[in-house]
Amino acid sequence: MLSRDVTPSAQETTPELVLGWLKSFPSQEFERHDTVVDEETREGCLLIVTRGVLILEAVLIDGRRQVLGFRFPGDFLCTAFNHLLPNTTARALSDVSLTKVPHREIIARAGEDRRLGRALVRVSAYQTERFALQNVLLGALDRQQRVASFVLEMVLRQGRKMIDGIAIPLPMTREEIGGYLGLNADTVSRALSNLRKQKILGQINRREGLVKDVQSLQKSTPLAGVLTRIYGERNAHDLSTLLEYVQGNGTDIATPGQLGVHKLLS
Repeated sequence: MLSRDVTPSAQETTPELVLGWLKSFPSQEFERHDTVVDEETREGCLLIVTRGVLILEAVLIDGRRQVLGFRFPGDFLCTAFNHLLPNTTARALSDVSLTKVPHREIIARAGEDRRLGRALVRVSAYQTERFALQNVLLGALDRQQRVASFVLEMVLRQGRKMIDGIAIPLPMTREEIGGYLGLNADTVSRALSNLRKQKILGQINRREGLVKDVQSLQKSTPLAGVLTRIYGERNAHDLSTLLEYVQGNGTDIATPGQLGVHKLLS
């Protein structure tokens, strides 16, 4: 394992060395419902999800909870987000394992390793683009399309191929899914029931769904092409995107125009 004191030159940087460097940092374990980051969190660090699912939430002025997003294995979370947005938390939706990389270590490493530094900047920009773009697009969809888009996002990000379909993690409650999509829990339940009636969606257990017909699911949302570009043609999570850029295979961050958003909104 690569020691944190060893910083290879930019020419020597490889995905394997970056993985070794990241694995040299401590891992933390959290149980379901544990708060991982809140307003009291003072340590600046990058959290890498290696197991489980995190939910990011904000409490609005009227007391409602707005879900900002979810983090799956391979995704990054910067603890600074809770200082930029008031009343925000990151909470474990399942048992979670995180690798914690202090900001000072990232700054030192990126300063000495230009390739890694550029890759981190690219990934940060890509993550911001990814979530901001999706939030903008959700406003153009009806209720059923929003839920179908969410299910398709789960397929592209965390889908696991089975004999009779694609298994997806669904540890979120209907209220949490609704908070993410701007819908109430009853609307989410009705939309999911519609997908079941159409034989598109099934259920493996209480915390896992089964998408039986991906093609019909894609036809259920005009967002299918954009989501595929964001999560499919590129990478489903931040770590793989980082390693792609380190290896030199990364392309420029896509703009909304390049993703065909103007066609969707027209």
